[in-house]
Amino acid sequence: DAALLIPRVVLTPPLVLLNAAFLPLKGLLHVAGRYKIPEHIIDILYNDERTAAVVPTFSFLGSQGPSVGFNAFHGGLGRHRERIGVSAKFGGRYVQSYQVELTAPRVAGTPFGVEVLTSFVVEPHLRFWGYGPGDVREAAPSEPVHPRTANVESVFEQQRALIKMRAGWSFMEAIDLGFIGSFNRRDFGPKVSEKDPEPSVEQVYDTSALPGFENGYSLVEPLLDLRVDTREPKGSTSGGVYFNAFGGGAPPQNGYRFIHYAAEFTGFIDLYHGDRVLALHAAHESVVGDDHEIPFADMPRLGGPKRMRGYDLFRFRDKHTALAVVEYRWPIHEYVAGAAFFEVGSVGRDYETMATPENYRFGGGGGLIFRSQDSELFALQVAYGEGLQVFLTSDALVSFSDRGEQL
Repeated sequence: DAALLIPRVVLTPPLVLLNAAFLPLKGLLHVAGRYKIPEHIIDILYNDERTAAVVPTFSFLGSQGPSVGFNAFHGGLGRHRERIGVSAKFGGRYVQSYQVELTAPRVAGTPFGVEVLTSFVVEPHLRFWGYGPGDVREAAPSEPVHPRTANVESVFEQQRALIKMRAGWSFMEAIDLGFIGSFNRRDFGPKVSEKDPEPSVEQVYDTSALPGFENGYSLVEPLLDLRVDTREPKGSTSGGVYFNAFGGGAPPQNGYRFIHYAAEFTGFIDLYHGDRVLALHAAHESVVGDDHEIPFADMPRLGGPKRMRGYDLFRFRDKHTALAVVEYRWPIHEYVAGAAFFEVGSVGRDYETMATPENYRFGGGGGLIFRSQDSELFALQVAYGEGLQVFLTSDALVSFSDRGEQL
């Protein structure tokens, strides 16, 4: 007790402030639990068997604004958890976004699984800051420059159509080895709205030095994919690991070719009674090839809700990226956990540049994670790095979970 006196004195004021801040939330959760509001909502949205639903969706990204839409799915099409899903999003980051996904995790009862996804997206407010880890330069250059010589915030529009298929074989439930094949068609253009105060990308950068920007491009990319997931439970996780690695690239086509590989690891350490948890996360992604043979949109990126939360979406991009995260989680309610995190990341044209300490970028923050025992539903978090970022998103410790959208 004597040894703990000083830590208790130091930590008491922030503990009081946190309890006061979370008091309204605890009251709302108490009312929701007492009157079984979540159960009533599920009864309205889902069918009686709980295999199909039409669920409204909402997401928020500070630099892009709110997006709304829906996710309709049916997971009881066959005897082996076959599933079809259709979703749409509008507003914020998207003018329109549509996606259809089919999954058959155990074809004919075997360990062989298939996933097919197709999507079409129009994004009018994407940002580009050039290549590399440089700090933002406020003033735009007097004439367009090479993207490696200046880091100026600019805006462009993207239209993207994607078809992706994954075929894999699972072992011991936790290990899945698969093959991914994707076809991407991307078209780009100048900013479409004068509401964006930043200049259009062609006003800042020499777009001939941005492969794929001027005429768009189509690209087929095959990848080998390995997933290991021993998290237990999947929602209120207190132990286990998640590991994902992939490698492959784009064979020569339309003037483009490159090697593409990445890996991420998340480990969960139970500090106390299964609900005070330390999460350690690391991710690395690289492309290898000549600059003019790698489309600028296929360069690895950092920034946003899943990769450096204290920075704008895709704030940094270059051939190599690395990210490390330490996150502490503690219970607030049966369905809500608090989270505090610290992150460090870097990008570079080569590994030496990426590993240079002065190129490291730091961020941190905290927020709330809403979850059930079996799944993490969403997180409402605030982070600070290059500025204050507020976002509403899904699992932030799975860096490549949006790879289907970004490939």
